[in-house]
Amino acid sequence: MEDDVPAVKHSRSSTITVEAEYELFLNNDWTGENPLDFYRLKGTQDIFKRLVVVAKQILCAPATTAGIERIFSISGRFLSEIRLSTNDSNFEMLLFCNINQELLDSNIKSKSVENR
Repeated sequence: MEDDVPAVKHSRSSTITVEAEYELFLNNDWTGENPLDFYRLKGTQDIFKRLVVVAKQILCAPATTAGIERIFSISGRFLSEIRLSTNDSNFEMLLFCNINQELLDSNIKSKSVENR
């Protein structure tokens, strides 16, 4: 099946663009493929390089439970007596923002630099 995938190259460089990689993935039927084998094979080729990185993060099990324990600890602080009246969607937003604080901060900093 990998021979059926056309090589898409960006006109300026030898690497595929993010948009072309995404479109190529969406426009092909990958049903019946073992996801682990698929990304292991594609990781050795120039195609789907970015998707391989994302797949490794999503498909791999964490070595420890420290990450989820940290999330439960944070959620426990939000569900204190003071915030018991918080509705579910607000609780989820608070938790998401707290866990992803570094990502949110870097996004805000990059936007402020762009506006200068």
